[in-house]
Amino acid sequence: MLNQPDRTTRPLIALLCLLWAAGVHPASLPPGLADDGKARLNDLLNENLDYIRNQGGPYTDPQRALREFGGFFEAPPCPHCEPLKSPTEEEEARISDAIRAEAENGDPKAQFRLAGRYAEGKGMDSDIVQGLHWLQRAAGNGNRDASFALARIYDSGIGVPADHAKAAHFYETVADSRVHAAIANRRLGEMNEFGIGIPQDYAKAMARYHTEIALNADSMRPVRWSQWSEFAIGRMYAQGKGVPQDYAKAAEWFLTVTDRGASYGGLIPEAECALAIMYWTGLGVQRNETRGTFFLHRPNAMSMKACKKLKADLSSQ
Repeated sequence: MLNQPDRTTRPLIALLCLLWAAGVHPASLPPGLADDGKARLNDLLNENLDYIRNQGGPYTDPQRALREFGGFFEAPPCPHCEPLKSPTEEEEARISDAIRAEAENGDPKAQFRLAGRYAEGKGMDSDIVQGLHWLQRAAGNGNRDASFALARIYDSGIGVPADHAKAAHFYETVADSRVHAAIANRRLGEMNEFGIGIPQDYAKAMARYHTEIALNADSMRPVRWSQWSEFAIGRMYAQGKGVPQDYAKAAEWFLTVTDRGASYGGLIPEAECALAIMYWTGLGVQRNETRGTFFLHRPNAMSMKACKKLKADLSSQ
């Protein structure tokens, strides 16, 4: 007959039962489970390397390249503004002529606007080559919007062969600008982390990511846009890039990404999937199937191949 638990062990047994019911498994992990988690997480972190390197490009189709190029000149939507009457073709031509005169006289804002007119075909035929010409002149005269547009164009290969070294140069020119600094620093962080167009340098990458986080923390935006940098820092800890490999710190950063209102990291499916893997396998966190299931079933987690595989493997058990 089994001995009855005494007064000192009863509370401990009750606590263990509660933890187990909640999905928290404090017992040692089954053999190989942590290694399985490491392999799954590494597969996830390598899943989108092509996009990180090429930013969705190159855009070799002329029409698509022209659409992407024109996107740099679109005015932000204004739902409360009165709709403006569209100019006639003759009026558009007169507007373009006036802008051209100012651009040829050396006005960088006019040069940027003229590049946009070529991109959108307003008052003239669409011409991405001429658009790039005027963007380069505007950037050479100190227009930050033009420099940022050129960084994105060369980074993604929009109408031109991708040139990551040129992209990095233009990102550097706006890395301290009021409008474009956050995105520029985040992208330069990726370029340093993976050696895209510039030498691989993990210390600089980490500093760039922290810079973007600080810039966004100081902004008045209602939505925080530094989630990609937060995820990247977690990725660097998970893969031991320039820092000791530390899955617990990686999990902390992934949780930071998801800890924003009701979205639970909806903007970053990689963070949701990473946490699903880590909670299911106890990698860097206390193993918790309830939490693992929660993140596995977040709307965007299943867009990741690693989480589709995890769900399929769990379903087959």
